[in-house]
Amino acid sequence: REAENITQERFADMVGKLGRLVSGIEAGRVNVGFDLLCRIAEGLDVSLGALGDRDPDKWQERAKSK
Repeated sequence: REAENITQERFADMVGKLGRLVSGIEAGRVNVGFDLLCRIAEGLDVSLGALGDRDPDKWQERAKSK
């Protein structure tokens, strides 16, 4: 999300969730179910595997190759 300069509020709208939930997820205070992980990956236009990759440069490389 940050690599694409997307605010938490905008991203929350993209995945159909509240901004404070996105904040809690990013802070590690909220556990995420598989359903929401799929929606997050879809919102970011990345694979589920990319969500576990902590290197945002790789996300940008994957996005460019699509």
